Amino acid sequence: MERAGPWAFTERLNESTRGLEQMAVTPAAEDSDIWLLLACNQSRFTASLMHNVRFPYAVGAKPALTLRTDDIQAMPIEVESTQQNQLSISAAVSRHLMPLFLNSSRMIISLKEGGSAPHHYTFSLQPNGRSLAGIVRGCWTGD
Repeated sequence: MERAGPWAFTERLNESTRGLEQMAVTPAAEDSDIWLLLACNQSRFTASLMHNVRFPYAVGAKPALTLRTDDIQAMPIEVESTQQNQLSISAAVSRHLMPLFLNSSRMIISLKEGGSAPHHYTFSLQPNGRSLAGIVRGCWTGD
């Protein structure tokens, strides 16, 4: 695992597919157990909100997630709870969000489940040139 700016990142060979995988994570300012994970696996790019162990509140199968950046106001995003500690954005939607990850200075992700108050997490995204280079090379053509 290497570090650059707010990011930790790695590139590894997937033994079963023999393809390269790139991953980069950055922690939330409010809770160091919450991470924004960006991953590229054989041209498939995904973004996820993760907790080190499991979220400290109930997260159903389809929680409401909203993204904000310096330039974009409250954009609702559909996510799926793939594990107790991971909420994943679909590959198709993640791909459309790539310019936000690359060009925004920070992102605020708000997570709301049922009638509970939303939980807000702020992620510093810059600098990201070195840390996201493998993901850009493997999964982003700029389209």
